[in-house]
Amino acid sequence: IPCTVDDAAVELIPLPGRYQMCGTSDDQTTTLDGYPRQIVISDVETDLRSITVTITYRTGAVTRNYTITTYISNFA
Repeated sequence: IPCTVDDAAVELIPLPGRYQMCGTSDDQTTTLDGYPRQIVISDVETDLRSITVTITYRTGAVTRNYTITTYISNFA
């Protein structure tokens, strides 16, 4: 399970090391490059917007996309 980190241009994910505890000297850092993402925020109605995030990644010779859409309103 990755430890929590701030978002950055290239995502760095610290993973717990040998003793499975985050924040110790044996933590290992993995760079999540190769996962470009696109975020689109669109107005649906006056008080409603849609947020669509698409992540592209490769599995062997195949390029795949994972897309998720959610909605946000002024009332929630």
